Amino acid sequence: MVNEAAVISKEEAVEVLTHYMVRVGELKQSLEVVELGGDGSAQAWIDLTEKYALIENDIRKHHEYISTGGTFGMKAAFFEAAIKDMYVSMTHLNMDINAKDAALQLGRVLVEIDGYSRFWMSHSNRI
Repeated sequence: MVNEAAVISKEEAVEVLTHYMVRVGELKQSLEVVELGGDGSAQAWIDLTEKYALIENDIRKHHEYISTGGTFGMKAAFFEAAIKDMYVSMTHLNMDINAKDAALQLGRVLVEIDGYSRFWMSHSNRI
């Protein structure tokens, strides 16, 4: 088990969560294009899944670090809690089903990532 600290400031943690919220907002807009169907929706789905993969990989890296005993420090404890919650949401996403159901699941996960970012960021003010 790794027991190391990659201490980040509260401001850095807030910046990462803000980045997730902005990216999720962009993905929600792309998801609306996919759900409307028509020309370009297939390419929009490909673009959406590629952009989601970037966020997913970032959250997975943070979660892997935490789950192996790493910590981001006391000032960023809210960030660790947010990452854990987001990771759990992501593990329930199954993209290997029909596109309509996958889009519904992805929409739910995006709402949860945004919600956890906002919820835990509000706790950063208590530090």
